[in-house]
Parts: sequence; C-alpha cells; structure tokens
Amino acid sequence: MSKAIISSLYDSDVFKMACRQFDQAADAISLPDAIRDRTKYPRRCMAVTLPVRRIDGSVTVFEGYRVQHNVSTGPSKGGIRFHQDVTIGEVAALAMWMSWKCSLVGLPYGGAKGGVIVDPKQLSESELEHLSRRYMQEMVNFLGPHTDVPAPDVGTNEKIMGWMMTLFVATGLVSASLMILGVKLYPPALVDHPVFQGGAAITQVKTVEQLVAAFTVPDFVHLLSKQNMLALIVFSLLVGLSAS
Repeated sequence: MSKAIISSLYDSDVFKMACRQFDQAADAISLPDAIRDRTKYPRRCMAVTLPVRRIDGSVTVFEGYRVQHNVSTGPSKGGIRFHQDVTIGEVAALAMWMSWKCSLVGLPYGGAKGGVIVDPKQLSESELEHLSRRYMQEMVNFLGPHTDVPAPDVGTNEKIMGWMMTLFVATGLVSASLMILGVKLYPPALVDHPVFQGGAAITQVKTVEQLVAAFTVPDFVHLLSKQNMLALIVFSLLVGLSAS
C-alpha cells in the first residue's frame, strides 16, 4: 500500500489516469512502493501569479505553473501551454508522461510541463507578450539548459517562446554584468546565522553602536564604489530593454 503523504494538490482526472497507467506498469514488474511513490509524484512544482496590465488600463492577475517531474537523468524538458482549462494536476500528468517518453527513447532528460490559465485568443498581442514575459520573469531561476528546458505547447508558439527567450537572455546579461563588475548577487540563503558561516553582520546587531559598525564594513564601502555604480547603470539599461 502506498505510504505517500500527498495533499489534493494534484487531484485531477488527468493526473489520476496517469497514476493508474503508472501503477499498471509498476505492478507488472513488482516495483516496490517506496520506489513507486518516489517515481510517480513530481520532484517539485511552482505556482505563480502573473499580473498583466490590459490595454484598457485595468490589471488582470493570471495563474501559472511549472512542474518538474523528474531530474534524475538530466535536466527536465517540456512545453508551456496557455489554455483556460489548465490545472496543476493536468500539468503534473503531462510532466510525468514526458518523463516516460524521454526514458523510453533513451534521452538524458526528465519530464516537465508548464501552463498558464488563460485563453490567449482573448488577449491582444501586447497583453500576450506581457503575460509571456511575466511568466518567464517568475520562472527564470528554475529554467535553463542545465536545469529545465521549456518548449511551445497548446496555445503557445515560436513568437511567445521568442518573447520568453529575450527576457531570459536579458536576465542572464544582467547577472553576468554584475558578476564581472564585482557586485555580490547572492545574499546568504538563511538569515541570523554566524558571520563565520557567511551570515550578514547586520543580523548580529543588538545596539545602535553595532548598527553603525555594521554599515561601515568594507562591503558597504565597496557597494558605493564607482565600479558598482557602473554595474547599476548597466542593470538599469538591461531591465529597461527587457521590459520594452
């Protein structure tokens, strides 16, 4: 009997069908439950909100998903669909099927899938572009040639992929420029841990005197250097380019 503790997050007819198909194959080879559950359910899923300003000045908030089912054999891959009936359960099922297809033909990829709840036919071209770029902006940290490779699917095409790609490239150029110019891009992943383990001095502040000392450390002085002022200018220019 399965011992997986899973909420109703993926509760959809499509995902249930994919699970039944998987269980039939797993039964045929007597796959243990521990391996079965780990292989069946997605490795991770992301849900994002996507506010888009419409041509009439109003703002509509859409919901988007990305499910990475398996990354054990290599980066995941899979399409992004724009459709009004998208659910996270459907996206999870499609990601699972992609894992199977890659495995059956020996491709060094895992399965993934993405989707946005939207009828693209109801959007103007500029609204569709803003939605596409916003989706990539929210997902950019989880995508890439060595992580997860998106592709077009239902309701998306090469133009939409192009909009997403320009945002992805612009974000990469910003990161590369800042790294070359010496800006520290990644703050500590956890706060209030010891400084000798990479913790920020500011989190150790207990008095006003310590606060002043924390803001006069070399890193803060370095932040104001001309070199990093140039980096901020480059950053502003590239962000403006990606938003245009």
